[in-house]
Amino acid sequence: MIYAEIDGKISVEEDVLTSTAIGLLSLLPDEQLISFLGRAISVEKRLLSNQIRNFTRVKSIDFWKTGFAGGIPDVLVKLENTHCGSSCVLVIEVKHRADKSGSAYIEDGVIRNKEVDQLNRYWNGLVEQYPKAEKAVVFLTGHRVMPREDLWISWKASGGKAQIYWLSWYRADPLRLDN
Repeated sequence: MIYAEIDGKISVEEDVLTSTAIGLLSLLPDEQLISFLGRAISVEKRLLSNQIRNFTRVKSIDFWKTGFAGGIPDVLVKLENTHCGSSCVLVIEVKHRADKSGSAYIEDGVIRNKEVDQLNRYWNGLVEQYPKAEKAVVFLTGHRVMPREDLWISWKASGGKAQIYWLSWYRADPLRLDN
């Protein structure tokens, strides 16, 4: 909760959840936090763990990063492979009882409003600001099943290029964070 208070976001329930939960998860050993994030899955049923398995260190966790090209993501996580120095940047968009802020839609078989789709904007921001890093957007929600339509629309808005994953708060089993 401290991060929400520091950033003046204490009055927004979702931001308090983000601050509290991600703040506590950030206290875990790096390999456990990376393992938790690796549970995220894409609409194509790919696990994020396949993309981030070689990253061994959490370099930084920033809440509500200003100056980001695609808006102000809830959390920006930078991972590092300490053996070769490569990096991975993850935007984590946290939702609790809310939909994504801005969404593309399909009309007459055409994707419309791509530029307002929140997950697509974050993906484009990552591409622009971190061209050499591995990158992904994680949509962390309280859904018990994947919000497939939301993810699929964002993925289509990116032209099928975005690495967009979904992770549920219900996957945060503290007894199993290391597997």
